[in-house]
Amino acid sequence: MGNLSIKQPEHWMTLAEAQKLVSHCALKGPHLGIDENTLLGVSLVLTGPTGQGIVVDGWRLAGIDFDKVTGPITLIEQLRTYAEVSPSGKGLHVWGWVPDGWAAQHQDNAKVMLPNCHHAEIYLGSGARHLTVTGNQIDQGTAIARLDEASLGALAALLKPARVAVACLELPAIGGEGTPLGLDDYGLSPSQDDLVAGRLQPGSRSEVMHSLLLRLLDDGYAQADVLATLVNEPHLWDYFTSKRGDTAKALAFAKEELASALARSNSGLLAGLSSFNKTWAQPGAAAALRPSVVNTHTTKAKPQTFGLVSAAELMCKAGPISWLVKGYFEADTVAQIFGPPGSFKSFIALGVAVSVASGLHWHGHAVSRQGPVVYICGEGHNGLARRLMALCQVRGIGPDTLPLVFSSAAVGLSDADNAERLKVTIDALAQPPVLIVVDTLARNFGAADENSTIDMNAFIANLDALRREATVLVVHHSGHTNQERERGSSALRGAIDANYKVDVDDNLHVVHLTALKMKDAQLPATLYLTPRVVELPIPDEEGQHATSVVLECGEDQRAIRVAAFYREHPRLAVGNRKQYLPELFEAIYNSPEISQRAIADRLHVSSGRINELVRELRTYKLIEKAGVRLTDAGLRAAATLAGTRADIAFKVFGKTISERPEGQGESVAFQLNSGRNSRSGKAERPPVPRKRNTSGTPRGK
Repeated sequence: MGNLSIKQPEHWMTLAEAQKLVSHCALKGPHLGIDENTLLGVSLVLTGPTGQGIVVDGWRLAGIDFDKVTGPITLIEQLRTYAEVSPSGKGLHVWGWVPDGWAAQHQDNAKVMLPNCHHAEIYLGSGARHLTVTGNQIDQGTAIARLDEASLGALAALLKPARVAVACLELPAIGGEGTPLGLDDYGLSPSQDDLVAGRLQPGSRSEVMHSLLLRLLDDGYAQADVLATLVNEPHLWDYFTSKRGDTAKALAFAKEELASALARSNSGLLAGLSSFNKTWAQPGAAAALRPSVVNTHTTKAKPQTFGLVSAAELMCKAGPISWLVKGYFEADTVAQIFGPPGSFKSFIALGVAVSVASGLHWHGHAVSRQGPVVYICGEGHNGLARRLMALCQVRGIGPDTLPLVFSSAAVGLSDADNAERLKVTIDALAQPPVLIVVDTLARNFGAADENSTIDMNAFIANLDALRREATVLVVHHSGHTNQERERGSSALRGAIDANYKVDVDDNLHVVHLTALKMKDAQLPATLYLTPRVVELPIPDEEGQHATSVVLECGEDQRAIRVAAFYREHPRLAVGNRKQYLPELFEAIYNSPEISQRAIADRLHVSSGRINELVRELRTYKLIEKAGVRLTDAGLRAAATLAGTRADIAFKVFGKTISERPEGQGESVAFQLNSGRNSRSGKAERPPVPRKRNTSGTPRGK
């Protein structure tokens, strides 16, 4: 009966016609894909042919819908009338006859909270409702009874008196099937109660009206019901007429406000998630995830205590690192990628998302935890769609099988309400995500100030509440004056678990992804990625195909690292220094106390040349100011240039950083092996002047 409409009598039928249809379906069911489990009952239109209920001899038929019943319900025992199991098998429907005059004295469609069920709705026939009759009676032999005085009294205690019409209020005919909601005992906030009662001043009503609309929509009520409530509540309708004047304009304004609230509600956000696997993105029982209505303003909960864990208990929980992408992104953490505009940082984030969703490696590094991904994008879908198409095309991925969904708009995650609505939206997905990408922070920060520590801490707290056991990857911009750090408050850098900087070498056409922080693991080696233009099967008006870019791992990472090293240290490439510089680093690594004269003898180079080279190495901070001991940056240089020495590379890239003994200088030979300064946590890498891109290679965000 999917086409049944209480406002369209042409869709109704008599009981005899319904029985004939059921017989036909039972006969033809195997051919139509219908069986006895498909036909759950007959839906009865309670409004009747006149719109005032089904009335026989002065008695009106009433129905009560008990949702999610978990135990005996006292009201059903008091009514002593026909009761049956609902079509879902989780609720009960109760039917009874009430005096027509008595029904007219009470409001229809009341929603009440009762023990042992989620809620109950009482239908008296004057409101637009239909209720299914299943015939699955729970107490055989009990007929639909005329309720006596005691039963009517029990029912009346749950109902509100009928509304008195306001003669001076011009109400529009809104059409549709909306039924006004009862707000008197709904459990609204004090300000919302004041709005409904007309106690708020005109200048303070807008914000409260918006919060009320979100409340009703998030509680699962249809737009038509909420609109009918706005029209039928005198002080709510006065809000719209006072702003627009005549009735038609006020109604249009009410619909606009309702549409705006819907876009920010849980159901609106859920509808905004677009997916290449729409089956995976179905919300399922999203309404069941919403909490029951509780008036928190009248009940003060007892404060909870903090839990304390002994050292022994804590150590029992110790385990190995759980990786999302081996060596680069841990599971259940917050990571950041930052860089200047045009540095391909969003391309990198999308590549991580596709690898995690598909389970395919990420630039040669295994995905340890494959699963669904939610991508919160703050910019247009067109460019993102082309990038995704290029990735799937190059990697041979079918988009229909990819558990990857994208938001239709930015989400202001510095606001707790927005974060909570996004959390409910994500929780309603069929499977929880293992990765959530926020691209970019600026687009998804909302109206708050990213330079404010308070606002940034709120953003971080909302991310922690949102992610549950997922990894969150934040894409951010580098600072305006300092390209070596992210923009905004330093609170973000302190809170994240991993931090990566992206920059581009325009001359080598290489994108560098450098780890600056890895909270509980060794810093991984810098990745050198090469942009590759991909032609897409999207012709334009002239028949030319659209293109996008994918990032690919360089075939010889060491060769790229060596080239990048000399571009960052150009004076070390003067003359024939490249020929003996690797051996020089190796000599210093093997003998930290070696003299410059001994180095010259070992390399068969004049002492003058070695003295000049040592001065250059000190200028670049590759060795200490006194002596020839390697600094952190010097150790990385040795690992880069001495390619045959696996032990040096392992010391830099294969171990965690050691504690620096008190009293030591800027470096300790053989102990600082992670590639960063242990005091500051920053890579000691002289800034590379950015050059204008003249190569024609596409640049990405």
